[in-house]
Amino acid sequence: GDVLRARIGTGALARHEGELLPVEGSLEGRAVLAGEPQRSADLLADPRAYRPRERGLPAGPALAVPLGAPGGAVGALLLARGAGEPEFGAHEVHRMLLVAGVAASAIQNAREYERARASRSTLEAWRREREAAAWLARYVAAAREAHSVVFEWDPASDHLLWGDTLETVVGHSPGEYGATMSALVERVHPEDRERVREGVETARSGAPLRLQLRLPHRNAPFRCFLLQARAVEEGGTVVGVLEDVTDEWRKLPESRKRTETPARQIIRALRHEINNPLAVILGQAQLLGREDLVQGDPVLRGSIATIQEEGQRILELTRRLAALEQTGREPQVAQGGGITIPEE
Repeated sequence: GDVLRARIGTGALARHEGELLPVEGSLEGRAVLAGEPQRSADLLADPRAYRPRERGLPAGPALAVPLGAPGGAVGALLLARGAGEPEFGAHEVHRMLLVAGVAASAIQNAREYERARASRSTLEAWRREREAAAWLARYVAAAREAHSVVFEWDPASDHLLWGDTLETVVGHSPGEYGATMSALVERVHPEDRERVREGVETARSGAPLRLQLRLPHRNAPFRCFLLQARAVEEGGTVVGVLEDVTDEWRKLPESRKRTETPARQIIRALRHEINNPLAVILGQAQLLGREDLVQGDPVLRGSIATIQEEGQRILELTRRLAALEQTGREPQVAQGGGITIPEE
């Protein structure tokens, strides 16, 4: 444009870093406009120099060299000696032109790098957005298959935010089913309502929420659900899952329906408590494994692979816990560690 900015200064000029200089009316500006070196016997007395900047400084002979680049100069390099010192000779001008050429190339390379990094950041953001959308689609499909819906509850305002699969699970849209926890409690079967209300009140203080309850469904008077939730941080938002377990409940003998043991409740709660964070860990590990930094480092690649392998082991354990909880079979604990489920 019509100004230059002093980027670097040493010695007495250092305090002027960042000052704007007019292209017309400064020795540096003349070097840029002319595209060739400009010499001055006395910077303070030279009418071509930007006088206000040099006022009061012990400057004498000066040399301004353009920083050339394809398409024109991109800046100027100014060198000044103290008052009374010799002027810059032809050999010094030649030497500074070489230095300026290297500096100009460095500036251009830095600009190209910044442009490339900006493009890369844009592509990375686009890729992450697409992957996040793909993971969301997988989650929604899995949630529908599992007859479950994720929700977010703010105990302070009592507001409930339902996930996209609520209508699949209960047959009603979020607008029809209510946007508060109090509204949800009022829909609970009368025999379960007081117990659920007590659990919700306890959860307001940060305690985990694990409740089996009956809720009305569009296609049935009531269905059996498992409600589990936990605060993301103390005194903050609560995130949970509402899962339809009616089919599992119907498969149980009547005697076992009446004797729902605390052990089975613990197993079911433990399974869900493990599954949710494990899904996040495995998903993040998969995303990290695609990063260039990880791909180029065998140690990081090995660490990511170990995380995924151990995560799969935990996933298999939760599957076995699910089989144990649903069938009611007693596990056999081996002396050397590990468990065996009869007829597995």
